[in-house]
Amino acid sequence: MITVYNKIEKSMENTSGFQVVPNYDSLERPFLLCLSPQNNLSKSIYGIMREGAQAARILTTQGVAGRFKLDEFPADILGVRFESDDQYQQAYTEIADKFLHPFLMQKGQRFDIVRKQARKINIFAYCDGVYTYKGIEERLETSLERDGYNAEEIHGILSQISLTALESLVETGSLHATSAAFIDVNDKEIECDKTDSYRSLLGSEEQNSVFSPLGNSNGVLYIYRGNGIHKVKAFFKDESNIAKPAVCGVVSMFLENSLENSLGGELSEVSVNQIMAQIERFENEDVSPNELLDRLDEALVYNHAPRYSEETAQVKMELDSAYKLLRKTNQAFIHSLNYRQGQDLRLSSVIRGIHEFSSDVTFEQILTYAHMWQPKDGKDVLSLPSDKQVRLSIFSNDNIGKEVD
Repeated sequence: MITVYNKIEKSMENTSGFQVVPNYDSLERPFLLCLSPQNNLSKSIYGIMREGAQAARILTTQGVAGRFKLDEFPADILGVRFESDDQYQQAYTEIADKFLHPFLMQKGQRFDIVRKQARKINIFAYCDGVYTYKGIEERLETSLERDGYNAEEIHGILSQISLTALESLVETGSLHATSAAFIDVNDKEIECDKTDSYRSLLGSEEQNSVFSPLGNSNGVLYIYRGNGIHKVKAFFKDESNIAKPAVCGVVSMFLENSLENSLGGELSEVSVNQIMAQIERFENEDVSPNELLDRLDEALVYNHAPRYSEETAQVKMELDSAYKLLRKTNQAFIHSLNYRQGQDLRLSSVIRGIHEFSSDVTFEQILTYAHMWQPKDGKDVLSLPSDKQVRLSIFSNDNIGKEVD
């Protein structure tokens, strides 16, 4: 079973900033679907959605970015949770069948309409999340073939889906989607038989990053020398990360194109040439990544989406951090309450066991000793023989009898 989430503004009513989408049919706007490598772990699901929003330059707890207001942003930032059931054992099959294929057919089945609908779909995937997308695309290809589309039409539809792939071993050049893949040659988690050749290429070019189209495919590959930390959060927190402006530039370009297409008119396609041009705009080793990101933020429009002022953005950051702290505090309280309730249940079981398996005198003695019982009429139950003393006495008498015999 899949559960689709939408990223929303934090509030007292929703301190997490994520809400369940109850009906996939209600989703009509362009979206950035963020695919986690662990699609049943909340921390991973919510984390990739937050980083996807950051890549789009929306204000998050990780930074003001372009100061865009999430609650007035014209595209959705989505994530997905999956739990296997009798019908679906793999996330990609259900995401394709229940969500993306119906979304493609939402406005009708005419080729040009479906193709334009596909341009609303943007994927942001990290590590094994890219494998999930690969499975989704293969499933969609089968579904579209069943719908009666030929191979050329299927490619025409799926090529309008954009994919930004971070730190993955998937050969994105084999996909239909128009994609940009980013590989850190220092990331040991994704080393493969091509890693040494990537390092050699960077060395021969005397560059810290190199990018080029992947043959005749719809993909671009960007290789770079990064910090080697295999965590998407670390990727975005590293202010010296030379790939960060390129990633944000590509994600925002895909979304802006989706939004432009949503206004009507002829389809404005995404292409490898557009990806190459966007990376070139934000690929300059003589300029700091933060300065390049500032340039990107100034250039973004998003159909004139509203932004916070610089002062309000700082206040919003502090408020979101407070909501985050409140959420953690609430979670800690609930955990403590559940633990206490569990302890109380176990203690009740112990007390019932004592009452079941010991004499009334010993029952009163144990509870009195633990300050959980007040003997009636000042009775000194602790001075009475305990069950242990009685048993020892009986055992000793039995031994004496045996010796006499």
